[in-house]
Parts: sequence; structure tokens; C-alpha cells
Amino acid sequence: MVDPREAFPEKTHDKLEEAWQAAQEAALLSDGKAFPGIFYRQGERRFICTSLRGGVLIKLINEIKPPPKKDLPYYDMEKHHNRPLDTPHKRVIRDYLLHVKDYILPPILLSSRKPILIHTVKTPSPTVPCFFVLPDGEYLDVTDGQHRIEGLREASSQREDLKEDGIAVSIVEEASLTKTHQDFYDAAQVKPLAPGDLVEYDQREALNWLTRELVKTARIFPERVKRVGTRVAPKSPQMFTNSMVKRSIVAMLTGDPDAEQTAANIAEAAREIWYERILEFLDVFTEQNPQWAEIAHRSLASGQTSDIPMLKMTCVHTIGAGLLVIGAVANGIFDMSLADSAKLTPEQLQYTHRLARDIDWRRDNDLWHRSIVNELTRSVVPHKEALSLAITDVKEAIGLPLTAMDNKRIAKAEALIEKKHQKEQKKLEEMMAQQHDGETVGA
Repeated sequence: MVDPREAFPEKTHDKLEEAWQAAQEAALLSDGKAFPGIFYRQGERRFICTSLRGGVLIKLINEIKPPPKKDLPYYDMEKHHNRPLDTPHKRVIRDYLLHVKDYILPPILLSSRKPILIHTVKTPSPTVPCFFVLPDGEYLDVTDGQHRIEGLREASSQREDLKEDGIAVSIVEEASLTKTHQDFYDAAQVKPLAPGDLVEYDQREALNWLTRELVKTARIFPERVKRVGTRVAPKSPQMFTNSMVKRSIVAMLTGDPDAEQTAANIAEAAREIWYERILEFLDVFTEQNPQWAEIAHRSLASGQTSDIPMLKMTCVHTIGAGLLVIGAVANGIFDMSLADSAKLTPEQLQYTHRLARDIDWRRDNDLWHRSIVNELTRSVVPHKEALSLAITDVKEAIGLPLTAMDNKRIAKAEALIEKKHQKEQKKLEEMMAQQHDGETVGA
């Protein structure tokens, strides 16, 4: 590509009106159209930042279609500006635009293979008001944002107002396909939000909403949940993270802390009911459990700088693993009433009292030693199989009926743990045999 600054150097005018008039005249000669924007440079390349109406934008860009599945293994990146279009991702954006009135669509990065005629005004500023001309038939290429463009194209056929809304775009002059690929990679260097951060920032998703509201209102959580980050330091006065609370709520809704999508669907169908139900359960458990009651009745301002770390070292329910057990057992309690009932029944309250008062949550309790607590070190090992055993053991201890799924989990967990024990035993026997052989040779 010829250097655009040499082929089509930007034309500078004394006044903005003069730049506009010159751009209009140039557009008439090329049978194109003039657009306002902000002209700037990054490195040695020229960029224009502007906003185009959705209907205009999708006309300037040729429709991007996914290749047939049979051709996908042979997709030639040397002939395309972007990766293959992901139809499910496009549909997610389409549905978002169709159903969210106050949507937000991030800026699109476009490239022009030909130099752009740019009219600016005299200014010492590095960002300059301008008018640029796009001739008729000159289609722009998408460097970053093809799924947003195609999602917008489909959504605007059903929601006409999207064609009139402005969409932010940046345009770079770039004829090299290799450089365009590099631009796509560079533009994609975005750090995704951590699961705990999603709870704070995604207010639309029901499961995140439930977690955030309960963290603020359930008596045990205020000041005791680390809302940023994934781990809690052993000496911290906090007990849980946002992610731990969220997984516990998933377990409350489904019985499985890993069934997040199922839990999200359940929460979406009746978020207010689930909020009231879980809040009552947590507050009743807090009032009835000696350790949680002590923690809830004293704020951080009252001290407890040493109390909480000690409880985390000696108890199960003051760390994330115990919270998962509480959540999964709560699911069995919730299943005892109709799904549309927000208030706990007397029977459910009775089981909640048993869970809080009758279970010894200290790590030296034999109840935990075949599952999540190492009997020798008192450390917690929250593997999936160990958690399954802990959950069913607690259910049996409070008299809560086991489900068919519980029995399957017990059988699977016991088989895996037995296999692990056999492996460890075999390893120990091999070590003892090696030691015996060494002693024999020495003798």
C-alpha cells in the first residue's frame, strides 16, 4: 500500500465549515458520502474515530457468513480478514440487542484497504476534527467486531430503531492482510472478568444478582466476604469470597455446586422467591449455629482479628468447602416444599435447626474424616468425591432423606476413594519392599 500520507495527504483548512464544504464536494465527485470524525495517529498510521448510524454501518460492510462445516478444516486465513464467524456467538449478540433496551455495543475496529480522503482544520491538538469521504461501493473490512456487526445486522431486521442508533467505530488505513491479522490479535488482548468480579458487575444475570444481594443482606456475610479476588488469606478476618458464595448458591438451587447454568435458569425463573428463601435459611442457620452466631453478632470494629482465623483453622463451615456442604444440604431441605413458596415450612425450619445445631462442624469430628478432612493433618481436601460424601453424610446425620442421585454419588465417591487407597497402599508396599531389599544387600 502506498503511504496514505503521500498519496492522499490530509487537507487542512482554516475553518471547520471550509473542511465540511470541501469534503461534500469531494463526495459528490466520487458519488460517495462525507462523514464527520476525529482524526489522529498511532505510530505511523492514520486513524479516524467516528459514530455511524447502525443502518449505514451494516451497508458499508459486506455481510460475513460462516463457512460450511465441511469446509471449516480448509478455512484459508490468507484469504480472510478475520477468523470464521461463530454463529452461536453472533446469535448471543443478536438476542442481547433484541431484548435489552438500554444496550451497549463496544466500538468496532474497521480497516480501509485504500487511502481515505481527509479534510481537517488547523490545530496543535493531536486529535483533530475532520470530515472524511467514503466513495460509493468502497466497502470497509472488519478487523475486530465481526460478531457485533452481524448480530446488529440480524437484530436490526426485527428492531428498526437499531438502524437509527449510533455505533462507535475506529477506522485505520491498512492494505496488508498480515498486518490486519496482527491488529485483530492486538485488539483482542482484553483481560476477562474473574468469576467473583462478574457477581459485582453483571447485574442482569439472576445468579450474580442473587449472590450480590445475599452478600449484602444475609447476617453472616457483611464484612466477612472478600468481594474482589479468589482467595482468602488464612489470617484474614474474612471467611469467604464472592465466588465461594456463588457456588454455594448454585448448590442450594441444584444440589451440585458445578451446575451453574442449570442454577442460572432456575434463578431467572423466580429470583425474588429464591432470594427470600435463601435469605431466611441463612439467617436461621446463623442464629442457631454457635460459631456463625458469634461471628454475626460482632462486627469487624468489635475485634475478632484472631477469633476468625482460629475458627477457620478448626472448623469446616467457616471456609468455602463447608459453605458448599451447607448449600447442597439446603437443596434437599428446599425440595421439601413447592418451588413457588418463598417462606420455609415448619418441617424445613426443623431440618435447618438440626443442620445448624446438631452437626459438630469442628474438624476433629469423626463425621468429616472419611470425606473432606484429613484425620492426621486436619487439613481440608474439598475434592468433588470427598464433598459428595460429606454432603450425604450430613444429610444422613440430620435425618434428611437421600435421593437416588445421592446414592449414586456415594457409590461413585466410595469407589474412587477405595481405588485411591489401594493405589496408596500399593505404593507404600513397594517402598517397604525397596527398603527391605536395601537392608538385605547391606547385610
